[in-house]
Amino acid sequence: MCFVFLLSSCLLKEEFGNRALLEEKQEVEWNRLIDNPANYHNDTILIRGKYKSYFENSTVINSDSLGIWIELGSWNKIGLKEYENLIDKNILVLGKFNSVSKGHLGQHLGTITDIYYLKKE
Repeated sequence: MCFVFLLSSCLLKEEFGNRALLEEKQEVEWNRLIDNPANYHNDTILIRGKYKSYFENSTVINSDSLGIWIELGSWNKIGLKEYENLIDKNILVLGKFNSVSKGHLGQHLGTITDIYYLKKE
């Protein structure tokens, strides 16, 4: 039984979406996004950070714990076990950024409203 569990956990998918879209985008530096999130409003951004999720929180954060809210609707193609496998892990995410929507309680730099590509690193 334990062997089956270990085998199934090793087979969890860690990459989602269209990898080809990465060729078109350059990674956004956190300091540029922090300085002026409005510059990226409605842009498709590529960002790297740690994924945090707990009660009423779904966020990609940088090393200073500043975050971008991830809309839960964007996760609809990721299974529950795969989703749980991302929590507290570093991820690379490509998605549409909304600088006006600041996430739950307005505590974030903005929101990624759609995810086009996501990879656990």
